[in-house]
Amino acid sequence: TVGDYAFSATSLRSMYFGDSLQLIGESAFGGTRLGGEIVFRSHLQGIGIGALAVGGLNKVTFQQAVDTLGHHAVRCAVVQFCGSGVPVSYGQPFWMSDTVYTPCGYADAYAQAIEHGWNPVFVDWCEEGLESPEEQSVQVLYPNPCHDNVTLTGIPESATMVSVRDMMGREVLRRELERGTRKCALDVSVLPSGTYFVTLTTAKGTGTQKLIIN
Repeated sequence: TVGDYAFSATSLRSMYFGDSLQLIGESAFGGTRLGGEIVFRSHLQGIGIGALAVGGLNKVTFQQAVDTLGHHAVRCAVVQFCGSGVPVSYGQPFWMSDTVYTPCGYADAYAQAIEHGWNPVFVDWCEEGLESPEEQSVQVLYPNPCHDNVTLTGIPESATMVSVRDMMGREVLRRELERGTRKCALDVSVLPSGTYFVTLTTAKGTGTQKLIIN
């Protein structure tokens, strides 16, 4: 357990948690200098009010289920949930978040059950054949919806290709990847507005995310 105000307003810049963390208290990391991405590997029973109210975070990933979320629990651009089920929220947990990725089929449930005054976009994250939890959880497609450019980050080293297909299943864009590529930017400005599917091909299979172009 990380207690209330445990690291609040300190100069902490990074942190790592293993598999046994269960609770994050109120304002536990609020006001710190954390930046980049944070991955929580364990099943979290609760995240307190303002626990991760950190200005520099780009993404927070929860690899297992999260039971409860406090008001302004997470402040970052992208939040990704990989465990099944919908957390119980108290207030508006997503502060200044643009996109919340949910397990496949849960986007509508999250949007209806969780109060979200900042109005993030809830997007289903669907995997097909990816065996490693790390490969399933670290990839982020942003911004989504997008207008002219979209970026895929957290690409596994074994990835070989990124492709984009329309609702009819037709491939409209393809990018071959060099081994070790971790980020790929795609110019989608020539594509009409609508819903598309971005597929990442790796040595272990494929993973697909839905992309909306406005």
